[in-house]
Amino acid sequence: MRSGKPLQSWEHYQHQIAECDQQIELILQELTFNDTQVGGIGEKPKAKEKRPSPNAPQISGLHSMLIDLCQGKDLSILPAHTDYSVLQIISEVGTDLSKWSTEKHFTAWLGLAPGTSQSGKRKSNVKRSRSKVGRYFCIMARSLARSKDIALGGFYRRLAARRGGLMANIALARKLAAFFWRVMVKGTEFVEEGLAAYEAKCLEGKKRSLRRLAKELGQTVSPIPVTV
Repeated sequence: MRSGKPLQSWEHYQHQIAECDQQIELILQELTFNDTQVGGIGEKPKAKEKRPSPNAPQISGLHSMLIDLCQGKDLSILPAHTDYSVLQIISEVGTDLSKWSTEKHFTAWLGLAPGTSQSGKRKSNVKRSRSKVGRYFCIMARSLARSKDIALGGFYRRLAARRGGLMANIALARKLAAFFWRVMVKGTEFVEEGLAAYEAKCLEGKKRSLRRLAKELGQTVSPIPVTV
C-alpha cells in the first residue's frame, strides 16, 4: 500500500504540470494570433535543434510561436538559449526591450553589471542584487562552462582561472544578456566564431601586450626559431 503513494503523487503532479502547459499554450496561441492579425511574421525560420530541458513545457509549435512573439527574431541561435529559457525570460521582461536604452542599462537592471558609488573623488564597488531574470542568465551561463567548441566556453575558463568561477559565471551571464538585448532591440545577427578563433584572438592580444612592454623597455621581441 505504501509503495503506491509515491506513484500516485507523481501522477497527480504530472497531471497538474500538463494542465499548466495547456494554459501556457492557450495564452501563447492567443498572443501569436493577435500578432498575426496585425501583420504576422508568416514563414518561420528553420528551428535550430537543441537538447530540450527536462522541465520544458510540452507545447506543440513552441519554437514558432516564440519567433512570432519576438517579431521574427530566433533567440535560440544564441548560445545556451533554448525555447524554454527564452519563454522564461520574455515572460518577465516582455518582448519590447527598447525601454532599456542600452545593453548596459539592461545588464545593470538584471544585477549583472558591477555597481559603483562615488563620494567626492572616492569610488567604491557596490554589490548588486541579481533579479530573477539575472539568475536565469547565470544558470544558462553555467551550461557553457565545459563547452569545447564555443568561444564563450573559452572565455569562461580563461576568466575563471584568474578571478574564480563565481566572477566568471556572472561575467558570462552578462555577455549572454547583452547578446539577448542586441538581438531583440538592434536585430543583430549572432555569429559563433568558435573556440579556436577565440583562443587565436587571445594569443594575438598577448603578443601585442608583449611587444608594447618591450617597446617601453627599449627592447625587441623575436620568436624562438623552431628546430626540426
